[in-house]
Amino acid sequence: VMGATGYVGGRLAPRLSEAGHSVRCSTRQPERLLGVPWAGNVEVVAGDALDRGSLDTAMRGVDVVFYLVHSIGTGEPFEAEGVAQRRGGDRFPVDARATPVVYRGETHLLITIRDISRRVEEQRKLVLSEQRLRATVERSRDCIVAVDPCGRIIEFNPMAEATFRIPAAEAIGREMAELLIPPRLRAAHRAGMQ
Repeated sequence: VMGATGYVGGRLAPRLSEAGHSVRCSTRQPERLLGVPWAGNVEVVAGDALDRGSLDTAMRGVDVVFYLVHSIGTGEPFEAEGVAQRRGGDRFPVDARATPVVYRGETHLLITIRDISRRVEEQRKLVLSEQRLRATVERSRDCIVAVDPCGRIIEFNPMAEATFRIPAAEAIGREMAELLIPPRLRAAHRAGMQ
């Protein structure tokens, strides 16, 4: 728990400990936790969110971080993706956003965490689909030449290279009509492409 000396962190850390979790509290001023009743049930380490070295030490062996630090110098919102853990131990991808807010005269961070499991799964399926398409195009025994709406070549598979004896690197980006269509048929080809 980063920010265990704050309002939220000071309530979260003992609850996590009571629930049976091994809790490490990272704070710039560990001595501020000395008189706290629950401090004996958690590990307290010095850590500063702006000091990478202290964070590396504070985070060693940690599975989940609760980032509850306030008084951030920049005052700028930030966003990050990571992994969170449910009560039963299941891990899931999250999008975390922190927005500075002023509460009782002090700047704090309002942190929202959103489960992005569905989006991550859809992205995974899209990547797999693209990989299957790429493998199909690359291994096809037929020439595959794909063009964009302007007629420029965007795909030129190995069979097209072998058939036309033109390397893909030379074909991609060029107008198909200029590269592959005989001059006497180019006008009809271009008309048909519109």
